[in-house]
Amino acid sequence: MDLNFFKAASAGNSEPFKDMARDVIESLLTAKAKNTILHINIISSERENVSTKFVEEILEKCPALLLQVNAKGDTPLHLAAKFGHFDIVRVLIERAKLAQRGDEELENRIEAFRQMIRMVNNEKNTALHEAVSHGNVD
Repeated sequence: MDLNFFKAASAGNSEPFKDMARDVIESLLTAKAKNTILHINIISSERENVSTKFVEEILEKCPALLLQVNAKGDTPLHLAAKFGHFDIVRVLIERAKLAQRGDEELENRIEAFRQMIRMVNNEKNTALHEAVSHGNVD
């Protein structure tokens, strides 16, 4: 991933991604960790840069990132739960409920939500396990 895109994602700046095609955004990954721009924002060392606005804007443009895993098998939900970003957790859950927005069948939306909350990482932990094991149980 280009350093400028990494810095923008880390800072919660969605501007550089606004005119990008969906497949280009999906292909933006860090070399070893395979983090997407959502993963990068959520794990930002500057907590104030972790932004619900950034997450909402990126997911509006590229909903597939909702379930994208990194090299450790972590989805954005795993990391948001792990680091105690409760507002981000709420946004991700709401987006999962709307994931099949173009499809009017409630059953498909519920299935997308279930899939996201049941996903396990390489350590076989769900996002709930990550939250509890890191003391984030608000």
